[in-house]
Amino acid sequence: MIMLKKERKKELILRSFKEVENLDVSEKNTYYNHLRDFCSTRNIKANGCDMLISLIASLLRNFPIEIRGEGNIPANTEAVYVGNHSNSHDIFVVKEAFMRINKSVTPLAAWDGLNFLSRFLFYMGNITFLERTYKESTENGILDFCSKILNGTNGLIMGEATWNLHPIKPMQKVKAGVVQTALITGKPVVPMIIEYIEVPKICKKEKELYSKCIVWFGKPIHVTTEENIFFRQLKFKMLWNL
Repeated sequence: MIMLKKERKKELILRSFKEVENLDVSEKNTYYNHLRDFCSTRNIKANGCDMLISLIASLLRNFPIEIRGEGNIPANTEAVYVGNHSNSHDIFVVKEAFMRINKSVTPLAAWDGLNFLSRFLFYMGNITFLERTYKESTENGILDFCSKILNGTNGLIMGEATWNLHPIKPMQKVKAGVVQTALITGKPVVPMIIEYIEVPKICKKEKELYSKCIVWFGKPIHVTTEENIFFRQLKFKMLWNL
């Protein structure tokens, strides 16, 4: 029987990916089911005001948002959305796109490196924070993130990358935490691409650079414990690179 460690300060609940991959399928299912039950009972709910953030964001940009692939979005369940990270507009563009399709979303974001104003705006936008320099903070962020998804909010993870970094490698490594989140919550993964269309001229201001932004939703991908977490991570990376 695989049991979770007791939740105590500085004692981690999540096991390492390598440790989990050494378990058999039955043990993995027990481990993730316990985590799902644990996250379901935590009183972690959405915060902030999406409408206010959407209003502020619309004043900071000068381009329309176009949504494609809306038919791929799961109708009767939340999902773990995974997208590329291009610039400072991304979070707010995504929040507005989800408002248009009448869904709520909590992006997972790092706390470290943000100034006070950014932290405030992100908090108002129902961002789930974690601090990457501390394992305990990282774990708490992941568990809070999973709890929000299980309590009715979609989750968004953006890869540590930007679009078109390199002609043959448009995305960097997609973290294995995407697969971990899907296994804990039991929700599908929905790939998402945020593409900014630049105007064909030299611009003096960043606000003049884009003619529009396209938010693409791909078909849902279901993750199981029968597949190696690192292999699934590689398949996600290959999918975005096509």
